[in-house]
Amino acid sequence: MIARGASLGDVLDDLCGAIDAQDPTIISTVLLMDADGRMYYAEPQSPGSNDLRLIEEAGHIALIALEAERSQAVLQKALVEIKKSEDQLRTIIETIPVQAWRGLPDGSIDYLNQRWHEYTGLSPEEAHAGRNNQNLLPGTLPGPTISY
Repeated sequence: MIARGASLGDVLDDLCGAIDAQDPTIISTVLLMDADGRMYYAEPQSPGSNDLRLIEEAGHIALIALEAERSQAVLQKALVEIKKSEDQLRTIIETIPVQAWRGLPDGSIDYLNQRWHEYTGLSPEEAHAGRNNQNLLPGTLPGPTISY
């Protein structure tokens, strides 16, 4: 059904409805369940065309679920790697012996390292107040200028 364009929801609805109704065109025999929850036929069976179709559709559903689980695991791993990389970069930027900042395309500044704050004497809150901090770059502040 999935290969013929039916949605996953339609397939699941049809499958659940057939199971609930014990539809003989879908479920060709009664399954038994042992004490451990394993299902089995009361007598040996050969799967009919409806059984094969149900097996194929269940396989498609299982494949979709597995792919979703794998994708989620890959995304989680990538997120952890990105966070680790960001932490490493932040450590490097905070320990270099220069002032560092990052400017956005609109000219505002969204990151200032600790050396920058030590140089200017402004706290992070003071520096980022109002977000219009274009005049906070070293060399634009009033005060002594050192040149070589």
